[in-house]
Amino acid sequence: MLKSAAKGGKYALVVGISNYSGTANDLQYCDDDATDWKARLQSEGYTVTALLDLNATKANIESAINTLASQSIAGNEIAFVYSGHGSKGNIVTTDLYYINNSWFKTKFSTAKSTKMMFSFDACQIGAMATALNATGRVIAVASNKTIYSYDGDATMKNGVFTYYQMIGFDNLGYIYLEPDFQYACEQMTLWAKTAHVRVAPSYTDSYTGNFDL
Repeated sequence: MLKSAAKGGKYALVVGISNYSGTANDLQYCDDDATDWKARLQSEGYTVTALLDLNATKANIESAINTLASQSIAGNEIAFVYSGHGSKGNIVTTDLYYINNSWFKTKFSTAKSTKMMFSFDACQIGAMATALNATGRVIAVASNKTIYSYDGDATMKNGVFTYYQMIGFDNLGYIYLEPDFQYACEQMTLWAKTAHVRVAPSYTDSYTGNFDL
């Protein structure tokens, strides 16, 4: 039985996977993305659970999401961040299992929280924005249903999308998600032109007013 969440709390789950089973599927900075988001959310008063690299198994992620969903009651603020491999609307766990957008949708379908943030820095992850969209939610995705997202270089030390999200918060002083996510989308698109790749970042805003963490 899950422990009942106290009302008026701020709860977050961040997942970052650079180290996948074997070596062929490893990424570079996804764990750094999660670590940076953890620090950002903690600075805003969130109680943060972090699953990084080999700890981010299918079983552990599903268990942590079940807990986060149970905390999504009226009066609580909720945040979920994922950085890692994505494929056709699925996140990919460190042990190489898919968790699909329909599963996420079901888990949060009865959430009563009216202030929820989701961010996915992964390839082909756009279906999450559609699946999770509901009143009171802001959802950022680094790609659409077919396009890739990208790790940054050694100067960024983040995924490209997350890098610009952090620049918005840390360097430009954004306090609301909407301008920060808009900035990240615009800058990732400009970066892609220089890198000669295609990207399709976006965010969905169904929160009334400005969403402050």
